[in-house]
Amino acid sequence: AVLISAGKKVGMGGGGCLAALTAAAYAAHLVRFRGAGAQLAEAAAATGRLWAVGGEPLLFGLLGASVHVDILEAHDILFGVCAVAVGLIFRAAAVCVCAQLGTSWTLRETAFAVVSWCPKATVQ
Repeated sequence: AVLISAGKKVGMGGGGCLAALTAAAYAAHLVRFRGAGAQLAEAAAATGRLWAVGGEPLLFGLLGASVHVDILEAHDILFGVCAVAVGLIFRAAAVCVCAQLGTSWTLRETAFAVVSWCPKATVQ
């Protein structure tokens, strides 16, 4: 994000994206060919903590603050609810098919998998 913002700041938005991709490719190169897995794991843990403590609450807080509830109309809300419901139905069907074809799970285990994947579908 820093590289992308820096690229936009100097008028080269595409350059920032290219720099971010290059940095990720270089990190993968270090892990694969130079054995820097321990340092990368430490950096990944630090980044994960930073995201959990600051980034994620900030992102969802700003997203929630950007929704203007006073301009929403009933048909917009109904459309959103229907879109989420259709997504949940398709995800449930996909989980059922994958669980029944790829495993020897019982119906109860499959139902648990369907329910456990519902929050993921609503967040996406």
